Amino acid sequence: MLRAAIEPSSRASLQEASGIADRKHFRKRYLDPLVGAGWLEMRIPEKPTSPQRRYRTTEAGKVVLS
Repeated sequence: MLRAAIEPSSRASLQEASGIADRKHFRKRYLDPLVGAGWLEMRIPEKPTSPQRRYRTTEAGKVVLS
């Protein structure tokens, strides 16, 4: 998922790339922990329901990939 988010990506596109069908499970099990670890960052974090929200791999996440 970190590779898929090198370019800013929506939750739906990251979820599709991971092959996980359940949105709630994907967010709780995968997305939230990566954001919490500082490996992914949210664009527009103050608006959790914004259709413009995107996720991007941070510099720390890129280090993990290498």
